[in-house]
Amino acid sequence: MRLGNMVERQESSSTPRTVGDVTITPLAKSYVLRWPRGVVAWSGPSAVVVEREEGTEHIPIVNVNRRILWSIKAGTIALIASWILHSRKRDRSC
Repeated sequence: MRLGNMVERQESSSTPRTVGDVTITPLAKSYVLRWPRGVVAWSGPSAVVVEREEGTEHIPIVNVNRRILWSIKAGTIALIASWILHSRKRDRSC
């Protein structure tokens, strides 16, 4: 399998909803990783397209939850690394 066939990124839109003179279309991104023994897929909202008489506006959706989780992971890794370095330093001084 070539790498081009293994990793796939898709963008899709859902059914537009119209309220009054405003039409809203949700957009989503999907990532698919394929290998000979299976598939892993992730998808989530990416933006909303709002159409009004004045024009079209593309409003991105920021995934705050993902940012918080990555911050927690990075903080945990930093704490573990600092604890390991500190324990090695203490063991060498004895």
